[in-house]
Amino acid sequence: MVNKLASGGLRCLLLLSFLGAAPAWALCDNSCRLECGNNSDPGTCVSRCSANCQEPDFALPNGQTSAPAPKLYGAIALSPSTFDYGYATDQPSQAAAERTALDYCQKSEHQAKDCVVKLWYYNACGSLALEPDDSMSNGGYGVDWGPNRKAAAKKALALCGAHSASACKTELTTCSGL
Repeated sequence: MVNKLASGGLRCLLLLSFLGAAPAWALCDNSCRLECGNNSDPGTCVSRCSANCQEPDFALPNGQTSAPAPKLYGAIALSPSTFDYGYATDQPSQAAAERTALDYCQKSEHQAKDCVVKLWYYNACGSLALEPDDSMSNGGYGVDWGPNRKAAAKKALALCGAHSASACKTELTTCSGL
């Protein structure tokens, strides 16, 4: 893991030198997200990798310095009994995003009391895929994140399909901080 983190930091510097105007922090953070995309716990992986990203204290080629991009959080909550869901976008913290998603889930059509946060993310997209309404008895769903809407939806559909005998459909795809 150390070599992977070190190479991620080096890649950030190389990207910075080629792109010039992009903030170093954002490049490194996005590089970490791409490296951690297939990790079983992407949030922890990104946090560890991003810890090696430093706010630049040097001048960029345009003579400007750049501050880190603000982290804007999103979350998706789901009721396992009713499959009602709630979501939050562009929240200032993980806790705020999770709280908002849970609130919306609990205030949904069936007023589910068993809502659980299934996903949180920042400066990325999250997606929820479900089985069709007539086959929800199998309990198939998928929730995942990605660097854009298409990637998040594709990953959520794949997860849903792995747990479902029926064809899944994308129910929700939303982004924060992009």
